[in-house]
Amino acid sequence: MSEARRHAVAPATDPRVEVVTERFVPDTFASIDDTWVSLEGLRQKLKWDEALNMAVIPVGQGGSATPETIRIFAAHATTTDLTRFEPRLSFDEIPEAQRVRNKSVYGTGLYIANRAEASLTVEAQRAQKTIGAFLSGPIERARIVDRRRSSVAIEVAHLVSMVGTEVIEPRARGREKTARKYADRANAEWEGLGAQAVLLNEAPRRRLEKLQYEAQWLDETIPPQYALLRVPMERIGTFDSPAEVAQSHNPLAMYGKLFWQAAIHNARDMRRLGAPHDFTSKD
Repeated sequence: MSEARRHAVAPATDPRVEVVTERFVPDTFASIDDTWVSLEGLRQKLKWDEALNMAVIPVGQGGSATPETIRIFAAHATTTDLTRFEPRLSFDEIPEAQRVRNKSVYGTGLYIANRAEASLTVEAQRAQKTIGAFLSGPIERARIVDRRRSSVAIEVAHLVSMVGTEVIEPRARGREKTARKYADRANAEWEGLGAQAVLLNEAPRRRLEKLQYEAQWLDETIPPQYALLRVPMERIGTFDSPAEVAQSHNPLAMYGKLFWQAAIHNARDMRRLGAPHDFTSKD
């Protein structure tokens, strides 16, 4: 088959899929549906999901334009080389050293990013974490909960409340007691809703660490976004780490001015995506 004919037969890859797989390197012997993973093969399987702002693989599509069941393609920074990650769905499953409010903001599970750049953080770099590429287990679209915020006022209110629950309350009530309170509250909500995944704004402190790179990372095309998975995920490869370096900020600058910038950027991006406007976080 000629090169021109081959490209005419193969379906075109969505440019956004190409962006989020730019530095993808498949693991040796990693497979999807019993097929060895390659960059080209992965790109052909992935579809860009407008509603979720993520790349997904339809499961049993059956001709439907919007598949009811999907697998999410995600980035996750880690120090382990495990190929299968099981979510911790209760506070007591979290190692004691990690039982802090800023580690369980939205309940327990696996925190993932829609693109590798969103996984680049000061913490990840200091710990020399690898940015892994993962596929979630099958997720029913009806069991995806959207907790993204598209209102600047609500985003700012959320940031103010987080100062209290991450800084003030742990000092008054104790670190673990505070973390358990909010994790248990969120877990009860997700269990009640039967949530398999929860869509989230990128954490403001993490966005600030990379704000200077937004233009070159095409963040207006694919806004950075987190999600909380409550299903297992399989590692299929890694991402070459970005050459850029995440920047830390002193608390005075961060809470005094920069959080406002993060709030405006987050709300603007989520509004463009059609995320909920009137959701008020219980946290």
